[in-house]
Amino acid sequence: MILGDFDESLIDQEKSRVILLMNENSVGKVLDQVMAIFEHYTSWYDRLQAALIAGDSLQQILDIGAEQLANPIALLDASMSLLIKAGELPADVSNTIWAELLSHGYSPVDLMPVHLRPLIDSRVINNEPPFVVQVPDVWQDRSWMISGVHVHGQVFGTFGATELYTPFTIGQLSLIACLKQVVETALERSEQFAKQPDDFANFISQLLAGYPVDPQIVAYQLTRQGWQQDTRFKLYCIGRPDRGFASERLDKYFLQLQAAVDARIFVHEGLIVAIEHIGEAQRGAATDYSNLVQRSEVAERYSSRYQGEVIEDMVFAQPTANASQQHQRLLRFLKVNELCAGVSLPFTGFGRLRNALTQARLALSQAGGVNQTSLLDFGQCFEDCLVGLLSRSIDLESIVHPDILRLWQSSLPRDRENIISLGVYLLNGCNLSATAKQLHVHRNTLDYRLQRISSDLGIELSILGSEQLFLLQFSCLIVQRL
Repeated sequence: MILGDFDESLIDQEKSRVILLMNENSVGKVLDQVMAIFEHYTSWYDRLQAALIAGDSLQQILDIGAEQLANPIALLDASMSLLIKAGELPADVSNTIWAELLSHGYSPVDLMPVHLRPLIDSRVINNEPPFVVQVPDVWQDRSWMISGVHVHGQVFGTFGATELYTPFTIGQLSLIACLKQVVETALERSEQFAKQPDDFANFISQLLAGYPVDPQIVAYQLTRQGWQQDTRFKLYCIGRPDRGFASERLDKYFLQLQAAVDARIFVHEGLIVAIEHIGEAQRGAATDYSNLVQRSEVAERYSSRYQGEVIEDMVFAQPTANASQQHQRLLRFLKVNELCAGVSLPFTGFGRLRNALTQARLALSQAGGVNQTSLLDFGQCFEDCLVGLLSRSIDLESIVHPDILRLWQSSLPRDRENIISLGVYLLNGCNLSATAKQLHVHRNTLDYRLQRISSDLGIELSILGSEQLFLLQFSCLIVQRL
């Protein structure tokens, strides 16, 4: 607070806020106003502390906190699932991140711009003060406030808010920082929410959310489960390709799933996630991607509950007769409940569990529909997933070989037939016999087709370079999915 004339250029706007009083007559009035503001927020903070001491619910504490916030706020757990929201939401939240959150019950990590994720993760993990990020124009609420919430020294989740009503100010961020401290204390005292640092469920939640975990902690947690560093796993993502479970009770599926899959089962971002232990890695051994592998562990069950609802559950199922029977039981479970499942590739790097989750979710997005299967491995739909991801960022026609595209769009059926033959031929390593067998045509017929397309493209197929071979093969792949 400065009295009299002052050179405002000397003030660092980024680091300070100054009240300029031009004459002595205004001092008393301004000080009274400042004191009233101070007492107002002190009273608010005292009410938060009183609620904390009285052992009020987290919802009650958050409701008190939201009274002084310009925008509504949400508390998310480490899996980005919505736990509690407070503050008045507008009637229409379309084109905002709130629409996704309320519709699916979680905030999809994939909606956050890729270039912002490392910075946000770092600030959340380091427990930095609340901060604001700018997001793409696709969202009406372009400024998002994020603040990590830590319990027992570990990331429990995040606070999130968006500028639904007014932009975020330094004052608003400071209020959120105060609320964050109170909520963290409440969480540490809560039997409903608090998780000890060595809790396996919290460990899995952080990995699935993409948070980095110390390799020594990963090794320790694997040892606790009786697994080695080179233990192999598969991850199943179970849900509906077109939507999550929304507000549907997920615990009703667990007992059914427990009888079908011998795996650890969780809920993450509105989907059921099962992590299956498939044995120790054997270098050079062939992998069977279709069957589930039998285990012989003792049944165990761990649960974490919020307001009576199971929000996270892990199961060791009893030993099953054999892998084929498990596979059939899982298919039956999916059919009865009208669900689908995507399966990751087998993996050993447990610290990169998020990668396996991404693979399984991509496979889930391809399950059902044209694939006519409720259980789909990522390895079976890799091409469709890759082309689908590319199509979201670029016009596919613009990256294929122009002559391949021209022939595919030709009105002559033989041109498309030749493109398909070329694609299979390149996929088979330019092996004429293997390609003819796969296409169910005579070798001479295939040879004729390849000569025709070689002439149409002006390319000698027998002397293709690696770059040219990849371009042709990838172009054949893409045009068949246009």
